[in-house]
Amino acid sequence: MERDFFITKIRYVLELCGYNPKNFSGHSFRIGAGTAAGQAKIEDHMIKTLGRWSSDCYVRYIRTQPISIKACTTAAC
Repeated sequence: MERDFFITKIRYVLELCGYNPKNFSGHSFRIGAGTAAGQAKIEDHMIKTLGRWSSDCYVRYIRTQPISIKACTTAAC
């Protein structure tokens, strides 16, 4: 599937669901996939491979959820 075709279709579905499609891009999926993989405890080298990152920039895509931060600070106390 071509990237442009995918983005066009996903934006169409987002609009049908009431979302502003201009708030989403292919980049949104890279962030989401990196974050989901990190939360699933997938090893870093696999996240890098699956996302086809050639550098270590993939770590910038993994978002830490506030609940995870809270759990760590609670456990440290």
